[in-house]
Amino acid sequence: PILSAAPSSEARMLVAKARALYEPWDLATRDDFILAEQMLKKATDLDPADGDAWAAFAILSCGLRVSGRDVGVDRTADARIQAERAVKFAPELNAARFARAFSLRFNPQTRDECLRLLREEVARQPGNRMVVRILGTTLNSFGQHEQGLLYLDRAAALPGRDPVTLYNRGQVLEQLGRFVEAEAAADDVLALAPHYPDAHAMKLRLLLDYHGNLAAARQHLGKFPPD
Repeated sequence: PILSAAPSSEARMLVAKARALYEPWDLATRDDFILAEQMLKKATDLDPADGDAWAAFAILSCGLRVSGRDVGVDRTADARIQAERAVKFAPELNAARFARAFSLRFNPQTRDECLRLLREEVARQPGNRMVVRILGTTLNSFGQHEQGLLYLDRAAALPGRDPVTLYNRGQVLEQLGRFVEAEAAADDVLALAPHYPDAHAMKLRLLLDYHGNLAAARQHLGKFPPD
């Protein structure tokens, strides 16, 4: 297959900088995502045939869609268009195939295809934590909690401790009613990332709903990040 021409050095640097901003995912701010979006817009303007830049753009759009950081903005169509361009220009690129699979998550009519393609990518890229994690969270979002947990366990077992993966795993444990394990996961996440807002919210829910301990919940509020 014909891949895109080598992108300009400026475009490639912009893609690298954008990924560094959004790949922290839950730990990236809305401003991080918006700045990354501006960089990827410039990169694709500089080299409209760079499949890697389009793949990064599609993954960013999926991240905005999943997180709801753009309130009232539907990124579904953007993600699909960007992912299709990535595959068009770089069909053998891992990130392009992953972006296409991820972009199919948000339409009920393409969910089966989304899962099929994500499973294919996990088989191709078993050491790519983001790919494995996204399959786990996608299964969970489709109501397949136990299956989602299996993949999140796999992602968590990869080298290095990733707070986002551990938080996603804790979410599923909480949904399954495995509250002791969910609380242990929340504590692990907060030890790694003390300013992780969603992990603080999980801990607060467990203190209130599982322990019924209003005093401890009120005390934990003092640990929330100021923002």
